[in-house]
Amino acid sequence: MGFRYYNSLVSSLISVIMYFQIVLFSVIFLASCSTVMSEGGPVQESVIHRNQKAIITNDNGTVEYVYSGETKRRIIIGDGSKELDMIARQKRFRGKLGLYNPGERWFSDGRREARIVVVEGEMHFETMQDALKYLRQGSEFMDWQSNDQGYVGGFSMSPERNQINVTLYRYFINDKPISNLPEGNGSVTIK
Repeated sequence: MGFRYYNSLVSSLISVIMYFQIVLFSVIFLASCSTVMSEGGPVQESVIHRNQKAIITNDNGTVEYVYSGETKRRIIIGDGSKELDMIARQKRFRGKLGLYNPGERWFSDGRREARIVVVEGEMHFETMQDALKYLRQGSEFMDWQSNDQGYVGGFSMSPERNQINVTLYRYFINDKPISNLPEGNGSVTIK
């Protein structure tokens, strides 16, 4: 009788250990999935908010950048329109947090597929010279427009990459929007 009791006890103990291993594996698996699924986390330092849109006009044309009712969704309206899921930065990348989309594909004119790359965020500088330097460096790639509320917008096309680039920043010095940035030959308007 002792041997059967011992055998039954060992069998029960093995079942309990296996049960806890399965539970532990499941918890670890689900925790890792939720980390991947919640990529981006909360939005920090976004530029447009509920019921707002930015209209950027420059030598490349006009594009509207619209808050889409959800914190991380934006609509780009140009020759066509596309709703984009943005990713919230949790660590600073080149000095900024904000949102980005590394390049979804969409049909801009019904014939060709174009890649759209979007960046939105606040830019914090120590001096006006730093802000102007950053603006000048970026002008090699983007036709920047700014306004007296610190908004800086750019819209460009890269035909060789079949890519459309849309960028919206808000420039700050000492946590105050910069009101005297040089304006381009177009405009950036927040409505």
